[in-house]
Amino acid sequence: MEFSAKLKKLMKRQRYSQTDVAAQVEVSQSLVSLWTKGERVPDLRVSAKLASLFGVDLDYLADDAQDEPPASEFTGWEQAVIDLIHALGLEKSEALRRLATPAAAGISVDPKPVPPAGPSIPPGAPAYQPDAPRKKQPG
Repeated sequence: MEFSAKLKKLMKRQRYSQTDVAAQVEVSQSLVSLWTKGERVPDLRVSAKLASLFGVDLDYLADDAQDEPPASEFTGWEQAVIDLIHALGLEKSEALRRLATPAAAGISVDPKPVPPAGPSIPPGAPAYQPDAPRKKQPG
């Protein structure tokens, strides 16, 4: 698969417009348009930025024989965190700092967890037993 097809595929997968990609790799939107049409290819420096932006190896972008990037070593939620970091435009060191310090990310940590909302059960009420015979209600 040629570079232009890979770029379009990655942009669609990440829901990036040409303008989004251009801003992230610091080029013009018209240049990204030329890449997606197959009329130009980015230089090595910009290709490395694109690989980082989309979370793929530079080898994948450069090798026309590879139709899909190699399988990720990350689980689904780990990849989701990585994608979020890319979407927020954070540098690796800043993302790690924020993940390690909840307060830095604007997350307050309450020492007393709040129980989930639901019906309140009065103290001393019998525990629910799904297989227990039910009493007939007078009626």
